[in-house]
Amino acid sequence: MSSDVEYAINRRLKQLYEIYDPSKWLWVVNFSGGKDSSALLTAVLNFAEKRGFEVLVLHSDTTVEIPIVSQHVKEVMGYLKKHGIKTMILEDVPNFFTTMLKHGYGFPRWNFRWCCRIYKYGRALRYLKSLGKVVNMLGIRGDEGRAKGFIFEKGNIVTAFPLIDLNYIDVWEYLKNHCQWYNTLLKLYKHGRRLGCWVCTVVSDDPVLKYLDPELYDIKIRLVKARCKGLKYFLKTLIEAYRKRPDAFPKLIIPNNIKDTSCRGKCFECNVRRYWWYKNK
Repeated sequence: MSSDVEYAINRRLKQLYEIYDPSKWLWVVNFSGGKDSSALLTAVLNFAEKRGFEVLVLHSDTTVEIPIVSQHVKEVMGYLKKHGIKTMILEDVPNFFTTMLKHGYGFPRWNFRWCCRIYKYGRALRYLKSLGKVVNMLGIRGDEGRAKGFIFEKGNIVTAFPLIDLNYIDVWEYLKNHCQWYNTLLKLYKHGRRLGCWVCTVVSDDPVLKYLDPELYDIKIRLVKARCKGLKYFLKTLIEAYRKRPDAFPKLIIPNNIKDTSCRGKCFECNVRRYWWYKNK
């Protein structure tokens, strides 16, 4: 099985190699620290080393990574840099909650993921446009259903999904046989399948956060409930949380001009309230 998985990834990378010559196109791996991006990063680095070309490893700091995951990312990026691999960490944005208060946003909903536009995709795209011709690789598996094809071209940026032929089990099989930080990933994913930002309210629950950082899980619930109670109460709860866990709120600044973060009582259509309001009751 291991050889089949490796063949499936390398087949896609060879397709890219034949179309987008690395001497003319910069190959970029988006690395979040999770299992899928770790599998992608490992495969691309092995592929590139055998063919003698360089890649760029890109990480977008969302300011709301689970602290233990953030530390893991820093260690991996530091290791890569030490071994001569080009890395870039995008850190040019204010804290998540600073943005929330400045623009009057609420917690993310399935139909309004403002955080992805500001902290992930939109931000990375702006950076990639400054690099010239780029092959932008994302660690999205075929069984996730998010990738509707293997390659998408738009101007000088080609977006590719080399893991499109893999499923959840395949990724873990590949990591077990090839990834140097496999054991760390096992610990991070011990109680769940998803590893994301600790503030995420698009999901209905977050067992990984609950296991890795139960205190932060409780803080998340208190902040969600405080947001529903109005701006004054939310600010009070946010400042208390920051004083208790400053490591979870890097670069937090309370803006001078704050827009009301209330949603004006649209509880009937709010999955944030539906999923998170009744936690710990």
